[in-house]
Amino acid sequence: MAGFPAGKSHTRQVLFVISRAYQTHGKGTSQYIQTMPIWSNLEITREDFAFMRNHRRPGDDDQNAYEISSQGYFCAKVTIEQSDKALRILHSGSQKLPQGTVILCPIPTRLP
Repeated sequence: MAGFPAGKSHTRQVLFVISRAYQTHGKGTSQYIQTMPIWSNLEITREDFAFMRNHRRPGDDDQNAYEISSQGYFCAKVTIEQSDKALRILHSGSQKLPQGTVILCPIPTRLP
């Protein structure tokens, strides 16, 4: 691809801080996370969403089954590809991120 020329891009694993997760209901049920400070809306597996719901951050007393406030308590362990001018998260977009993407942040970060 033009934005990721061979020899000028590299792949690595990073942690993105999750600000929130939510579940939608339409023609099917889907679960998503939103990351910060680089905003992205990424689809995750039911298992990762259940992990977040079952391990809510301290102080998250809202027992809404469809919305989870993370505010930096959870992180997304993703693989990115980066070149001089572009960055992309692999395994996202037309498919869910792999199961096990969502983890507790090693050092919880409180987001505003």
